[in-house]
Amino acid sequence: MLSIAQMIAVALSSFGLLVLVIGRGTSRAAVMVALATSVSIAGYSLLGGIGVRSAPDALCFQVWLELLLGLSMLPYVAIVRPRTEIRAFVQRDGRTGLFAGAISVAGYLAFLLAARSLPLAPVAALRESSLIFGTVFGAVVFKEAFGVRRVVAATFVAAGIVALALLTPR
Repeated sequence: MLSIAQMIAVALSSFGLLVLVIGRGTSRAAVMVALATSVSIAGYSLLGGIGVRSAPDALCFQVWLELLLGLSMLPYVAIVRPRTEIRAFVQRDGRTGLFAGAISVAGYLAFLLAARSLPLAPVAALRESSLIFGTVFGAVVFKEAFGVRRVVAATFVAAGIVALALLTPR
């Protein structure tokens, strides 16, 4: 159970993420998709936390999860995409896809290791701070604007993360 102070820390980070997402030019549909994504993330974070705590160890849970999900996607892709399109994609973007997939698996394993032994709510909130890294990456690599709104959003997210880290018992 989170304390009131921890809930406030999570709310600070959440507010920062909301400030980052909602702004001038944001459509209602985009906000609804972002909220649906948030509900989805909360759902799989909860299920992942329950699953990893029920499994013999985090790696065992991760391997089975990746195998079952990965293998279930193969027939779907084979049905909805022509083989020539799949082959062209693999030749063009296969290495990048494998690299991105490896990073994704490693990141989720780090989450599972933390979720196995720490309270799930702060771990999930901290995990979503990756949005700030994506924002910085966008500003530096893609030269996207990093205006006052993004600075305010990053400040709220960082304040929430620091508060959560200081308020979580060890």
